This record gives sequence, structure tokens and C-alpha cells, in this order.
Amino acid sequence: MNKFVPALRAGLLLACLSVLSACVSITAAKGTVPLAAGGYSIALEQTWSDVTALYGAQTPKARVLTLDGVLLDRLYLIGGVGPGASIVRSPLKERPSPVMRADLSLTEQVEFLTDSISALGYKRVESTGVRPQTFGGADGVRVDYRAQTAEGLEIGGTALLAVRAGKLNAMVFLAPQEYYYPQNIEKIEAVFRSATFGK
Repeated sequence: MNKFVPALRAGLLLACLSVLSACVSITAAKGTVPLAAGGYSIALEQTWSDVTALYGAQTPKARVLTLDGVLLDRLYLIGGVGPGASIVRSPLKERPSPVMRADLSLTEQVEFLTDSISALGYKRVESTGVRPQTFGGADGVRVDYRAQTAEGLEIGGTALLAVRAGKLNAMVFLAPQEYYYPQNIEKIEAVFRSATFGK
């Protein structure tokens, strides 16, 4: 491991939190974390930072958590996206927000999520490894992602999604491929396994 990575991580996290804490409320998230819109909850073994207040305008259907800092990783907890709704409000007119439809096939659900990640501002978003996986006991789909930031940084990602009661629910993890994605993927696997839907 490159010796400067932990120092870079600490410096970026401190700088981000210093600037952001002056503007918005960032809270700690640990233990059982409910997502009311999707009717599911997850269990977090580590303490994450809930940075939803930073992204509420862009991702109104998501709760956004970070483990190492918003520039280093993000976990989007998406719930209750019904027909006609979007996960992301795209700021670009030439890239409209993808809209959920009631008749989406499994392949189209993955495409909808992929297009939503692109609408977050990522470039060259590619989905791979689409496979079945349960989501809180419901039939779900697991998919991996590769993408780039606008600056060209390689991003790794993985997502778990399921449609329940006609609404899409998803968990999406994105982080730089160089260190933070492989460093945290086992934690994400545990989060995905912990999901439970309410009665």
C-alpha cells in the first residue's frame, strides 16, 4: 500500500468535514439504520457519516452515507422509487433525469440504475456481472460498476436492487478503484446482507 494514502485520506476527510460542517448537519450513523421511503433497514457495524443533507436536492429518494469522506466513498440507500419518479435530479438539460416505469424488465431496471449513476455526473458508466441476489428476503439483482469522475479518476461500484410493491429499492456503493473500493467491499457485502424489509 502506498504510504501516503492514509495521510491523504485523513487530510481530505478533515478538509471536507471542516468545510461542510460549517454549512450542513452531518450526523453519525451506526447500528440499525431505517430507510422509511423504501420500508427497509440496514445494520452498520462501523460508524458512517450521514451526509444526506449535502445531496438531498440531487438525490431526493436516497439517504447518502460515507465511511471515509464524500470524495472517497458514498453509499446511496435508495427507496420507494415508483413509476414516474427519478433517483437523481440531473443538473444538466442535455442529460435528463432517468424516470422509473412500472413495466421495466430486470435488464431495464439495471439500465435505469446505470443511467441514474451517469446523471450523478460520472462518466463512462459500465455495468458488469449482473446476477440474482436476495435483497432483504425479496428477489433482487446484483450488479457491479466501473466509471470515471469528470477528472478521470477510476471508480469501482456495486449495487443491489429489487422492486417491491411496484417501487424500486437499491443500495449503491461507489469509491475510487485504486484503494477505497477494495478496502471497503467486504463491509459493503455485510451491509447488503443485513437489509431487511418491514412487515
